[in-house]
Amino acid sequence: MFTTTATFTVGVEEELFEEIGEELPQLFELGQNYPNPFNPTTTFEFRMGATANVSIRVFNVLGQVVRTLVDGTMSIGVHRVTWDARDDSGTTVATGLYLYQMETSGFQSVKTLVLMK
Repeated sequence: MFTTTATFTVGVEEELFEEIGEELPQLFELGQNYPNPFNPTTTFEFRMGATANVSIRVFNVLGQVVRTLVDGTMSIGVHRVTWDARDDSGTTVATGLYLYQMETSGFQSVKTLVLMK
């Protein structure tokens, strides 16, 4: 396992399946964040069944984009993203319920998370 740095402001970890002897994911999948509720950071896992453009965004309950965590091409495999409860301008967001969405061509999944201060 190693940590990569991309052009966005969150870290993304990627498992090397060849090194651990597991099969590559066949489907796209968005996992539940942990811990949940969280303060001050939370992590969630997503699986890429193929190399594709992917967008992962956090929304408030009004449907407004709070933070874009991933926006670009990601390789096949399992990835982890950490959110530090900040919006795109770097300001810490308020306590409450948020939604996060993973979207690729032909796949979309939405889950909820709770920030408790």
